[in-house]
Amino acid sequence: MADAWDAKLRTAALFTLFIPLAFSEDFVQAAAAGGRWQEPAWLFVVVDALLLGVLAALLLALGRAAVPWRGYALGAGLYLALDVVSWQAPDGWRDRFLFVIPMSLAYVALLVLFAALLFPAESPRSRLSTLTPLALGTFAAYIGAEYWDALSRGAGDAPQTISQEYFAQASQVIPLLLIAIGFEARFFQRYASQPLGRAVTIVTVAVLCIGGAMALTTLPMQSRAGAAGGWYEYAAFVISLEGASVGFAMLFVALISLVNVQRPAPPATDS
Repeated sequence: MADAWDAKLRTAALFTLFIPLAFSEDFVQAAAAGGRWQEPAWLFVVVDALLLGVLAALLLALGRAAVPWRGYALGAGLYLALDVVSWQAPDGWRDRFLFVIPMSLAYVALLVLFAALLFPAESPRSRLSTLTPLALGTFAAYIGAEYWDALSRGAGDAPQTISQEYFAQASQVIPLLLIAIGFEARFFQRYASQPLGRAVTIVTVAVLCIGGAMALTTLPMQSRAGAAGGWYEYAAFVISLEGASVGFAMLFVALISLVNVQRPAPPATDS
């Protein structure tokens, strides 16, 4: 019973990492747009600090000895430091991919570090390979969100909406990814044989389901910049992009794994 409770706590912490914490700035901006108020530039730093506190509470529920707290404290400090750098960066820098890509990589690396700390019993190589799909999907969503933000800033005060064609395609692609993941049951049976693999699989399916549902429900909306639908549209864009990216990365890992498993052994040579 205790092991099952610990697994749920670790999965909840992993979900907190790769959805609320990873995209807190985007969600704050979307909420501000929906409520028609101008958010302070530092607000997402405060939100991240609160989310890191929630994560610490989840880790504390696992027991003080179950998590390397020094690593968590170091990671939390670095994460908030990145937030401050992002907050203080000149406006023009946010539109330059030479700034966006290293920052996104740094954020993803810290998310992977936090996730690895949740499962200290597994080997570093196993943790890294298992977390790769989530890391790749989150990085792709970071780049997509920043690219959209750059386009929006370049348009000035002109209303900006995300094409409904994107949501139409996403609402079709994500269910196909779920079906494909289901067909790869053999891979996921092996993938979920360890606690981290099970947690990553659950979070992946959750992100796909949430992203697909949000993309589908966005289709009938008549989005307008600053309207109530605008924040939902943007949140749906970010989550569906992450879901599709994570799904593709997961299938890629599955295919590579199957190729390695089915690779014929080299013929024996006579000595």
